[in-house]
Amino acid sequence: MRKLLILALALIMIISLVACKGASDETTDTDPIVTDPTDTKPADTEPEETEDTSEIYETAPIPETDAPVGDNFIEVNETVFVYGTDILNVRKEASADSEKMGEMKEGEQVTRVGYNEKWSKISYYGNIYYASSDYLTTSAPLEFADKTDTVYIVAEGTLNLRKKPTEVADIVAFLPYGTELSRTGIATTADSENIIWSRLLYNGEVCYASTAFLSNEKPADIDGDFKALNETVYVVRQNGSVKVEALNIRALPSLSSNSIAVVSADTELIRIGIAKEADEEGIVWSKVIIEGKTGYVSSSYVTTDAPVSEDANG
Repeated sequence: MRKLLILALALIMIISLVACKGASDETTDTDPIVTDPTDTKPADTEPEETEDTSEIYETAPIPETDAPVGDNFIEVNETVFVYGTDILNVRKEASADSEKMGEMKEGEQVTRVGYNEKWSKISYYGNIYYASSDYLTTSAPLEFADKTDTVYIVAEGTLNLRKKPTEVADIVAFLPYGTELSRTGIATTADSENIIWSRLLYNGEVCYASTAFLSNEKPADIDGDFKALNETVYVVRQNGSVKVEALNIRALPSLSSNSIAVVSADTELIRIGIAKEADEEGIVWSKVIIEGKTGYVSSSYVTTDAPVSEDANG
């Protein structure tokens, strides 16, 4: 009986060992591991910004400007007018050597479709041609109302009379303060530079000048106080104890008048008059011409003696 009991126990142990070995070969069925949602939050829809460690190459910004460059044309669509010349040539290409395709008169209008520093691209009788930009403007030509009267120049120094009512037109003459002129018309509006032009007659030729420098009243008769001369004078090197390095030429015979030029010693001038009397400051003024302009200088600073070279004295 005892043997049977021992045999039974041994059999139970063998069965238990076999069962344990089989169980170790199977997957263990356990409860699923629940992960904290804070540890597994979904990816953001927008990626996080990270520092770009790659090398950055900066390029200079291209300036925004309407200034034309080279032969390139800025595109426009505008009406322009011929000004500053009697006739403006129309060219096949943007070159003064190009074939002439026609011509436009002053005041004539045309459509401009492009331009650069020198040339305008225009629509001329249905064709695209070119004309100088210097003689085209977006401002309509001035209109003049007839006005017949006598005017006098009241500009200090001299006043430029121009061939056309524009500051880019050729100068017909430059005339001094007090000159009498016949006016035949005055512009009804100011130009783009805010100048109101007067139409004048000078030596039978039509010319133009700014109305601001003209007056119906005859100004002080400066010439009546001067003796007429026509001689060459020179700026002195020394006036008493004063060494002359720079001398002002005045617009009017007054120390308070504007300086129209600054000259150095030995400068040659044409003297066309000398004051009959000294002014309140004791100055006897000389009326001179310099660079085509009329001006005034103290007579004590000019001489008719030509300067002597310093080398001439040995």
